[in-house]
Amino acid sequence: MTRFSSAIQRGGLEAADKLVNSVLSGKSAVAQTPDQLRDFHHRQFESLFAALTRRQIQAAVAVNDTQRVLAWLEPHVGQRYAGEDNMSWAMSYISEGNPQATMLWLNDRVDQMAERQAWWCIRVAASEWRKQNLAQFGEWVKSNPDHPRLTQILSGAWGGVIQFQHTPIHRQRAREWAENVGNPKVSALIDTWIQEAERQKE
Repeated sequence: MTRFSSAIQRGGLEAADKLVNSVLSGKSAVAQTPDQLRDFHHRQFESLFAALTRRQIQAAVAVNDTQRVLAWLEPHVGQRYAGEDNMSWAMSYISEGNPQATMLWLNDRVDQMAERQAWWCIRVAASEWRKQNLAQFGEWVKSNPDHPRLTQILSGAWGGVIQFQHTPIHRQRAREWAENVGNPKVSALIDTWIQEAERQKE
């Protein structure tokens, strides 16, 4: 257990805040040089963010309020300490409640994120949206043919299905969905991924 997590459990956010301040002021005994301070700062802030995000999700589950988690994440978007694992994990919970709203929220903020963080968040939201409401997801794709991250969104929604569940029925379902969308780029991407999966299977 990290010092931040221990501080939160013992004394709540006030105790954690004091520990944060001690690190920022260079008074922490575990970080003496500037480089050590930066490394310690990053590692511990990432742990702190993970612990606090878990608490927000637990509180949101208790009252069935995913918006609470989105409001919590808002000021942390794009921050290094948020991390790709922490953000994608939070997106996974939020997407289960409302994948469309999650994708729209991401759409307005994704350019503030580091690339890998953005990719994992998009992947989680798109995959959940496809699973929950394939027709609605298709309508959104149809209405946004020139979306700058369309390839990432499609990969998140279909890439894993095609790669790991590449049975004839899954391939056919993906192709029919792409045909219904009516975008040649979408059909071409789906066909490319299916062909790649078939080659890997050989």
